[in-house]
Amino acid sequence: MIAQSCSSGALLGWVRSLAYALPLAALGLSGCVLQAPSGSPRAVTELEPVAQQPPAVEPRLEIVAPTPVSIGPAFERDTLYELLVAELALRQGDLKAALKLYEKQARRTRDPGVIAHAVRLAALERDTALGLELAMLWVDVSPQDPNARQAAAVALIRDNALEEALAQLAELRAQAGAANFGYLALQAAAMDPEARTDLLAALAEVHSRFPDDSELAFARAVLLEQGRKPEAALALLEPLAARDLPREGVLLKGRLLERVGRRDDAIAWFGASIDAGDEQVRLRYARARMYMGSGDLAAAQRDFEALLARVGDNPEILLSIALLAAEQENLGEARDYLERLIATGRRGDVAHYYLGELAQSEGDLDAAVAAFGEVAPGNEFRNAQLRASALLLQQAGPDGLAGYMQSQRARYPDEAALLWLLESGLLLEADAPAAALVVLDEALGAHPDDTELRYLRALTRKQFDDIDGLESDLRHILAREPRNAMALNALGYVLADRTDRFEEAKNLIEQALAKYPDEPAYIDSLGWVEYRLGNYERALELLERAYAAMPDHEIAAHLGEVLWVTGEREAALEVWREGLELDPDSAVLDETMRRLLGPERALGVRTTLESR
Repeated sequence: MIAQSCSSGALLGWVRSLAYALPLAALGLSGCVLQAPSGSPRAVTELEPVAQQPPAVEPRLEIVAPTPVSIGPAFERDTLYELLVAELALRQGDLKAALKLYEKQARRTRDPGVIAHAVRLAALERDTALGLELAMLWVDVSPQDPNARQAAAVALIRDNALEEALAQLAELRAQAGAANFGYLALQAAAMDPEARTDLLAALAEVHSRFPDDSELAFARAVLLEQGRKPEAALALLEPLAARDLPREGVLLKGRLLERVGRRDDAIAWFGASIDAGDEQVRLRYARARMYMGSGDLAAAQRDFEALLARVGDNPEILLSIALLAAEQENLGEARDYLERLIATGRRGDVAHYYLGELAQSEGDLDAAVAAFGEVAPGNEFRNAQLRASALLLQQAGPDGLAGYMQSQRARYPDEAALLWLLESGLLLEADAPAAALVVLDEALGAHPDDTELRYLRALTRKQFDDIDGLESDLRHILAREPRNAMALNALGYVLADRTDRFEEAKNLIEQALAKYPDEPAYIDSLGWVEYRLGNYERALELLERAYAAMPDHEIAAHLGEVLWVTGEREAALEVWREGLELDPDSAVLDETMRRLLGPERALGVRTTLESR
């Protein structure tokens, strides 16, 4: 059919007004939410037309709202029909269909208003490539419209075409007297150094055209900070007062002052802004952190309390105040804040953990155990259960520990293996290996394939010279995990130390070293098996390498023995003395010296060391 024109101003006005109202109101897409550092959400609305709003000072992804335009030549009937269909699609929530129709008519009519709506719909649909095409079409059609320039700059930044975006922002600055250069710079964090240098040079050229533009100074400072040049960045911001900078610039200047070693100046800088009435959360938060760094805990706490009064019971702020109060030995105050933190329903595990620490520091061990016991599985769980278990073992002995662990395993069945491990480990530390072995036997009955439990039982069996049982446990691990380096090394070392299966031992240890060639413990094991094979020169080389990498009493015992056997007896005595300084109660050193020196001379080495 032949297209006919329609000049119905009323109908077109209805289409335009509906287009303005629907995209946000009907679709519920009124903007994004940016998280402030404190964790409190802050709504960010869409930018108004450039002529109606000062330049934005924080990074935003919202597209500008199109300004009303004159109708101009009447639309053809087909165009008007498709725009009506597009608006009906919006009413039904079909954004994709509406965008397709608006894109078609934007290209066909080249009408600025239609293009503006198409740009907005592309942004809502998150179609970056199409949004860029349409924004550049808008600039082509309306090069003097600041809103077109701003839309193009945003689209180019989204496309990571930062130098092209800078060109659009420079035009926007010339047309409207303001442009958000800071947003551009903040998006450059991931640029490679060469590209950032080029962008910085381009920004400097624009800055030379508008030397009094603080937004440009801020943008250049951002890029310099990203390039790890804090002094140069600070030099750009130092002459500027807080009122001359966007809020991000105020924060940046404070961070830079601290970074170059002027923390007191940074605190004063933030304080001046706060005293002048700027109560944005991030300023106080930044100053509070700086007070903590300077050791002024009372001032830090006052700032956090001011933040709390403003934002309500924010969990991170409550925790910060509680820890600051505890550090200043205001334990009752710290406890009150931790209780408030628990009441928020967030970070409860951290709060209970610190309540346990407070109770333990005050000597209330029952309250400490109760608080640690309330910590649920998560980051703090292992340490909390370890603390509670150690206190119970101290108070009530193995039976009290067993009762607590049994109740915790019933409460947290998914953590049962870990709880068995903690219980047996504590018993071993308390020099109760027989009780630990009973616990490990029971644990492996319930969790036969748990590597950590089986490995710990293998090491416990060694204390009873149960080499067959040790080998059985380690072989079980290796059957499931043939490249488990810890099991390979442990089995190899025990075979070298307690049997004459030296070649088999060497093969196992070499497998462990193939996986971790620089591990000192494995190098020590290989040195020991070489010694047992009679390869003294190779043994000495390996053991000296292991001891240099990790001075340890057991390696000292091995190295000293090889030195003694090869005639380097003064060197052997010196290494043993060093080992005793590392661990005066070392059983392996004591056994080695008694065997090679005799009991009396071994005692003399200890006495000489103690008299130094």
